[in-house]
Amino acid sequence: MNLGQIRAEVQARGYDYLATARVNTLINIAVNEICCFMPWPFLETSVGPSVSPLTISDLGQVLSVVNSLTDVSLARADRRAIIAMDADLSETGTPSVYWLEGNTVTVWPGSIYDAVTVRYVKTPTDLSADADVPLIPTGFHDLIVHGTVLQCQMDNDDWQGYGVVRQIWQDRMNQMVQAIMGRDQSGPTLMIAYDHRDY
Repeated sequence: MNLGQIRAEVQARGYDYLATARVNTLINIAVNEICCFMPWPFLETSVGPSVSPLTISDLGQVLSVVNSLTDVSLARADRRAIIAMDADLSETGTPSVYWLEGNTVTVWPGSIYDAVTVRYVKTPTDLSADADVPLIPTGFHDLIVHGTVLQCQMDNDDWQGYGVVRQIWQDRMNQMVQAIMGRDQSGPTLMIAYDHRDY
């Protein structure tokens, strides 16, 4: 469904008195709630290779930062710890760590030769035109409708109705988690428990 179709579904549930702009706002809130629920694979993307620092406007969660020249994954570090070693952050060389500041990924030591690739979970862009289609897989667009109805019920202080729809939303969300996050069923997972007690 696109934005216009989702809005029509919400309005058909008794919220046709709401202004189009208001329903669109509630739809985007519902979309963001779903997208923030898990680091969904359908939101994964990458940028680079580019020289640090990289500012990424739709940056959500960083999954990896890889030095594209050496093909080595960089560890995340606290900027304060780096400043303790290199107060003006002027040291150059082969990058070994990165830090995140707002939407900017910076590596250390700095390098004009070592470009990095950042793989990340992006934040969705708000739907604005009626033809806009959410990034959420089509088979789960009903979750957006349920989520928007929840927002409408909160606006109306309809807490009894909210509880019912919230349970429907949660059950459907659980199905989405299983369908998307549980897709790799290629083999058993080995779990080893260690006993750390002192004897």
